[in-house]
Amino acid sequence: MRILAGGPTRDVSSDIYAAHLECLERQVFEGCTLEIRHFELPDKGGPRWTREKMSRVGEVRQEFMDLAVAEEFDALFMVDDDLILGPNVLSELVRFSASVAYAVFLSDWPGLPRAPQVWDTNPYGRTSQLDASLTRDMGVLASDFGFEMLTGTPRGVPVFGGGACTLIRGDGFRSRYSPTLQSLFNRGPGDMWAGEDRTFCLGLETRGITQLAVVGLPVVHLDKPSKQTREAIMEAKLMVGW
Repeated sequence: MRILAGGPTRDVSSDIYAAHLECLERQVFEGCTLEIRHFELPDKGGPRWTREKMSRVGEVRQEFMDLAVAEEFDALFMVDDDLILGPNVLSELVRFSASVAYAVFLSDWPGLPRAPQVWDTNPYGRTSQLDASLTRDMGVLASDFGFEMLTGTPRGVPVFGGGACTLIRGDGFRSRYSPTLQSLFNRGPGDMWAGEDRTFCLGLETRGITQLAVVGLPVVHLDKPSKQTREAIMEAKLMVGW
């Protein structure tokens, strides 16, 4: 199985990128050939989730997906560069039979409690039923540096959206990250309504393509400078099992 892995990255000289790349390189499993590529997309500062920035990220994600199709890879593993992955994340996602599978991790949401980065209502919402499905039999490991990890036996939960740690194959390539669906603009507070992940996920839903959230995998999200010190990164790697 040939898999293309990587995606957009902000700074290839950073400590977090080096750790992320090391963890990604270790995702190879028996019967898998992994090729890693990153498209550098520097962040010039200012608000993180502006329409322009998300549109550009969507364009890069689409270029990456088009490359996977053009070069006839069997799957695409799109992973944000502020994630630290433990052993067997990729092999577990492959094991579940879904065109699109998301590794579930806990993330900080603007103005909301920390929560899984998958959803079953749009935009980016979760019902109590989904929350119960995701957290059933799960434990939580917490770090003094402000990140957490769900633990337990991996299982799949059907969802209508996700992102950041995504395995795409088969029919999943029929959807698109870019161009952003124009009808999403000006529909709610902020530009998150028009996120590139939402464009991709709505395209999957309209085509009846299965999206599966896989909970219980060793993944942590180091999304802030305070979580990206060398000490924090070392603790994150230990937490996920390296």
